[in-house]
Amino acid sequence: MKIYFVLIFLLLFGNRSYSQTTIYCNDEYVKSITDFKEPDLYFHHMWYLCDLYFWTYLSFPTTPEDLFFHSEDTQLSGEFFDWVHKNISYFDVKTNGNILEHYYKDSLLLSYTPNLECNKFTYEPNFFRFIRMFDESNKAMENVYIDSCFEERHKKIMFENVLKFHEQYGYDANFPSNDNCYLDSSKNDRYAQRALLVYDNGKLSVHDICKECITLEENDYIESLKEIAEMYCKEYNCKRIIFSAIILKKGK
Repeated sequence: MKIYFVLIFLLLFGNRSYSQTTIYCNDEYVKSITDFKEPDLYFHHMWYLCDLYFWTYLSFPTTPEDLFFHSEDTQLSGEFFDWVHKNISYFDVKTNGNILEHYYKDSLLLSYTPNLECNKFTYEPNFFRFIRMFDESNKAMENVYIDSCFEERHKKIMFENVLKFHEQYGYDANFPSNDNCYLDSSKNDRYAQRALLVYDNGKLSVHDICKECITLEENDYIESLKEIAEMYCKEYNCKRIIFSAIILKKGK
């Protein structure tokens, strides 16, 4: 199968800018594989769903059902979802952790690659206070993380926590090392290193996006980040949180 069309999008999602590459096959090929009458609409909807899922969960779906039905507010046509319901057994999704491939009747129709690396959480202001909350069923709690009052409160809590550990306990900021994770060495001495973290059912860890760049030390500052996440979970009845945070090291 010949993949011939590459479309690079530069979009705005909330207050975050990002780009990604979507590769898919020509309309005639789609018509020969599926019985959906509007190939352009099909690709628009599929790209939208892939993009919406990734930027909500910062991961890829593991089943077609997860991809199609993870959100109740997709703004897509009922005709498309009626067709999906009738043909759900023909769909499949596969990923190697970096790319999401969408299949219909074992034929690859769309490949989605988000442009998100760990260094964005250090260098790009729009990602500095990234946070997502998820309930017991792993549904994103959109009513929490898009609330401007919560965002301001979260910003204040994180800033005051860093300030306390720096001024009272002698913790210092890490600065990015000049390696494959942080290619722009001209910025390294001006940006405190940040990581994307996951709090899940009482445990704090580094998100897969940053796991090759960041290692968490066991110290009181890291414990304080866990306590902040636990506080949010109690207040908002959530089970899992993904958030970015400055990484501090204990002073010598």
